[in-house]
Parts: sequence; C-alpha cells; structure tokens
Amino acid sequence: MQKIIKEIKHPGEGYIYRRFTSIEELKRLIQSSLIEFLRERGIISKKIEAFEEEVCKEATLKDIDEDRVEWFLQIAKEKRGFSIPVSQRSSLKDILIHLNLIKENKLTNAAVLLFGKDPSKFFHQAEIKCLHLPGVEICKPFLSYKIYNQNLFEQIDKAISFVLDAIRQSVIQQEHTPQFYRPFEIPVFAIQEAIVNAVAHRNYNNTAGVQVLVFVDRVEVWSPGRLPPALTVEDLKKPHTSYPTNPLIARILFLANYIQKAGTGTLEMVKQCREHGIPEPQFVTIRDVEFRTILPRDIYTISFLKQAGLNERQIQAVKIVKEKGAISLSDLQNIYKNITRKTLYRDLQTLVNKGILKARGDKRGRKYSF
Repeated sequence: MQKIIKEIKHPGEGYIYRRFTSIEELKRLIQSSLIEFLRERGIISKKIEAFEEEVCKEATLKDIDEDRVEWFLQIAKEKRGFSIPVSQRSSLKDILIHLNLIKENKLTNAAVLLFGKDPSKFFHQAEIKCLHLPGVEICKPFLSYKIYNQNLFEQIDKAISFVLDAIRQSVIQQEHTPQFYRPFEIPVFAIQEAIVNAVAHRNYNNTAGVQVLVFVDRVEVWSPGRLPPALTVEDLKKPHTSYPTNPLIARILFLANYIQKAGTGTLEMVKQCREHGIPEPQFVTIRDVEFRTILPRDIYTISFLKQAGLNERQIQAVKIVKEKGAISLSDLQNIYKNITRKTLYRDLQTLVNKGILKARGDKRGRKYSF
C-alpha cells in the first residue's frame, strides 16, 4: 500500500492525488473522475444539455414579459456596464438571441424562467414556498404561508421581503445624534445570498421547489440539488471558485446585480454574521439531493447548547422559552413526568448559572426567560 501511495503521489506519473474526509466526499470525487474519464474516451457526450439550455417547446415570444426585459437591460447597464448595441436590439427576439436565451429559433427554459409572464404554466417546480412557523419545528398552523411562482427576479424579491417582514428589527439610537437605525437580526445580505443561491444553483430537473422557512430561532433555505463535485460544505467557508449549476441563469442574475459569480458570497455571509454578533451560517447537504442554508436568529443554536454541556431536558427548556417566551418548573414537569421535581429544578438553575436564562418572580410563581 505504501508503494502504491508513493507512486500515486509522484507528479511525473500523471495521477491526481486527493484526500477525502468522508464517504460522501469520496463518492463525489469518484463520480466526477469517472464522468471526466468517460468524456475523454468519447464514451459519453462532451456536453450534456442542461435544463436551462433546453428548448421550451410550447413557449412563444408572447409568453415573455417585455417590460421585465427592458427593466433588466436598464439595470444591467447601470450596475454592470452591460448594454446591447441598438443595431442588435431591434426586436425582443434580437435581445434574447444576444443573451443566448434562444435556441433553434425557440425560447429556452432559461428565457421563460427569467422573463416569462407565467413560468408556472410550463414549470410547476419553479417556485419558492415561504413558511413562517410559530416554533422551532415544522408544525401547523403556520403564521404565514406564501407560494411565489412568477419570474425568478420576482420570486427572489418576494421571498426576501417575506423573511424581512417575519424577523425582528432592533431600534438603536446612534451615538452623539438623535437619529435611530433599525438593523435586522440577520444581515440582509445573508438572507439575499441564501435565497439567490438557492434559485441560481438549484436542480430544475427536480420536481421540488425552493423552500424558505422562518422559525423563531433561525431561517432555513432549502434548495433541490447538491453541491458541485469539486466543492464540499467546508469549502464554502473558504476562498473557492464559483461553479454555477445553471451558468445561463447565473449570468443574467449577475448582470442584474443579484449575484457576484466570484465564489465570495458565502464568505461574505459568514463575515457579516460574525460582525453582527450572531453565529455564522450553516451549510448542510441532505442525502446529496438537497442543499440547505441555515441562518441563526440568536446565539442559542442547538450546536451552541450542546457545546455548553446542556442535557436534553435543558435544551428542551430553551426551545420552549423561544416559542412561549418563558417556562416554569411546572411546565417542565408536565413534559418529564418521570423526572423528580428536584432534578428539573436543578436543570433550570443550571441554565440560570450559565447565563442563558433568568429567573423572575417568587418561588411559587417563578418563571424563567431570556
């Protein structure tokens, strides 16, 4: 084995040597290498047509929102210095051709997703579901539930507004001035980046849509699809190259100033959350078919509470305080009927000693809250 490794490590032998930290990462690396090997041998096509490049057979130019296209051209010129020469934009079709959104004289799926009047008529999966939940878990009744299935720009804008309407804003007086500013509890950039990334990099062949869930202690953005084989979740918190899943869509979103296309967005999310005094975002892959971004709304995440050495009952108590605003010893007794009152009291007192909860009121009516 040492002899094999020594040979593989030698750069002159032409091998690629890489370490892996998990079975899932090894599987991704093997899959990527096999695909590249088969392409080099001509066994599979050099270029597999992506969903965004496919022709949307039933769509016509009448399905395109011309006002949205004009809005895009104005924004792209102002923000990115991009413009189409007048000689090349005599018609809507000419503009879409210039943007590589027409193929075989027909609209591509990307054209309909980006500029369609009603993309849901062609793609039921192209939507964002937004849920505002009353607690720390998914349960009904929802405080609010919206489905956005317009063009991708409108989906993104409305989903961001949904989150901003649901989370808290502080009112802080600026030093040496009577003026106030109202920062959101999560940096707006982090929310925008999470939602835009979900839309730009999702797998549109998947029948699931993007989901945005606002819990009392966090915001989660779920996107169907997985990271490119060349990236891991750990890479997202380090400088890395951008690997857009949908390059056409990503390019248009870049020109419209929605993304940077430089692989720096997740780094900026981490930086801004740290500066904001909240835990950094979590990036999670689920069974290699779904990608999630988790943005904590406070410091008392499950990870934080476990690292603080809390037991299951104490973590449950913190969850209840997040949902109800306070908890009493009797509340905890109703949940853990087989645990002595003395033990449960010690659980709550430990939370007080660690500075997580505060005790208010006399012994009989004592409540514990943040």
